[in-house]
Amino acid sequence: MGPGRPCAFWYEVVGRIATAIVDIVRWVPTFARWCGAANPCIWWCLCCNVWGCWLIAILIAIVAIVILVIFIVLAAIMVVVCWIVCLISVIFHLYTGPTPNCFAGTPPPPPTNQPPAAATDGPYNGRVATLIAMSAAASTDPEGTPLTASWTLGDGTTLTGLTISHAYANVGVYSVTVTVSDGTLTSTATTTANIVALGGGPIDPPIDDDDR
Repeated sequence: MGPGRPCAFWYEVVGRIATAIVDIVRWVPTFARWCGAANPCIWWCLCCNVWGCWLIAILIAIVAIVILVIFIVLAAIMVVVCWIVCLISVIFHLYTGPTPNCFAGTPPPPPTNQPPAAATDGPYNGRVATLIAMSAAASTDPEGTPLTASWTLGDGTTLTGLTISHAYANVGVYSVTVTVSDGTLTSTATTTANIVALGGGPIDPPIDDDDR
């Protein structure tokens, strides 16, 4: 992380006051249009006519703008004072460490890294000694960081890569686990591989009578 930026607060103050002045200037014609459309005899207007209502709106805006201009001048003076103090600090820190940045606001903190979401295209079905393709390419990362993957295939084999191929030596149902990583955080997905004998039995698991 870099050094602090001590003048950021006063930049923000000046910006907020300037925005308030612009809002007041925009408010005057809106209020004046209301004066022309509504009953001008309102409780604080002393039953003034439309022109009186206009005049009061303008006077209120002038008073508010004058007050805000005074504040913005004071804030601008504080910015200049901050620059002077900061520049003196820079001179003293030229040879002793990181120097502050006097002329910019504090940058926003980097977004928090979110863990990826692991996904496979399983469950898998195949025959003994026959390669089965497996993929974790559907895994995603919120920040769009490229992912790496490591696999545990249930028969003692481990492989790496978003897409792999593996042949099982024996019949059985194996637990397949893939772990994807964005370099910092990880996520895991688990599926199965159903392996039948070469040349016998259906590859897909049998369907129960209840499922028919």
